[in-house]
Amino acid sequence: MIYHARACLWFLSLVAISLSGAIRVNPWGVEDVAEAVNLALKMSEAEKQLRHEENYHYVSIHDVA
Repeated sequence: MIYHARACLWFLSLVAISLSGAIRVNPWGVEDVAEAVNLALKMSEAEKQLRHEENYHYVSIHDVA
């Protein structure tokens, strides 16, 4: 079984801007964080896989080497 992790990232961080599959969240908004975590937990396997593939593709192309 392949596990596709979910990512909730601060919406102003450069990583969140670059990773289109990440869930963007305002860390100062308690309701925003709760909604992002809820979205991540209820996300379908197909959506998790799609978001993972988008992020993996970006990281694979834009490495530091």
